Order: sequence, then C-alpha cells, then structure tokens
Amino acid sequence: AEYKDEGISLEEITYDDNTHVLDLIQNKTGLLAMLNEECVRPKGSDYGFVNKALHANERSPALIIPRIKNSEVEFGIRHYAGDVLYDATGFVTKNQDTLATDLMECAQTSTNDII
Repeated sequence: AEYKDEGISLEEITYDDNTHVLDLIQNKTGLLAMLNEECVRPKGSDYGFVNKALHANERSPALIIPRIKNSEVEFGIRHYAGDVLYDATGFVTKNQDTLATDLMECAQTSTNDII
C-alpha cells in the first residue's frame, strides 16, 4: 500500500459487518419498503408503519422492539455505534411524495411541451 512505501506505520483497520442493519433498512420487507407502502395507503399512519415493520422484521438482530414503549410509534436500530431509538411520529407525512408548491408553479408556467 502507498502508506507503507512512504514509511508510515499503520495498523490494519477492521470493519464490522453491517449487513443485518442494511437488510433491516432496505430489503423488501425493510423499514424503507414498509414506510413507502404505508405512504401510498389512503389511511396510512405512523402506527401502521411501525406495527407492520416490527412484525415483518421481528427476527432481525438489528431491530430493537422496546419492551416499555413511551409511544405506539417507537422502535430502535442496533447500529455499529450503539442502539438508537426512534419515535416515528410524522414519518408517513414527511415521506409522502408531494411536489413543492414553487416547483408545481414553475412546471405550470413552463412552455416546454414535455413538462
């Protein structure tokens, strides 16, 4: 390696395998998929998202299911740096694909045929 050629002493860096965290977040029954699914449901809710996500991923070593919940929309992820608890209040609303008003106005006044 280049650092050895320059006489720099450096210990080998080992990285944790975060596959289980990535699977929890992005596989087909992961948190992002569950959130996206809940966002397109007419009566989608934060509670529905958390409930479905917890049930679909209950065997994941990265998922933390709080034993004592402070709210019905709470879950956690066991990251490489430690456990992180999330309150999913507002997740569905914030994730809905709505076009910003200024972009919509810009598109409406465009003379481009494609837009």
